[in-house]
Amino acid sequence: MEKESKNYEIAFLARTEDDQTEIVKLVARHRIKLIDEVKEPARIRLAYPIKKENSAFFNYFYFSALPEEAQK
Repeated sequence: MEKESKNYEIAFLARTEDDQTEIVKLVARHRIKLIDEVKEPARIRLAYPIKKENSAFFNYFYFSALPEEAQK
């Protein structure tokens, strides 16, 4: 039986623009394939402070991955 990959979306807030690179690297370690290129992050104002930060960089990207049992 052939295993099909599933599509996912991940959205995140980052403290700096460089943190986005680390997030993409972290996800890439798990054998994923980016569906679309990662866009430039947008600086947003948070509705309430998170760890004393009032703004953050928001971004998201789509990727496909095999189920964990298929990767073995």
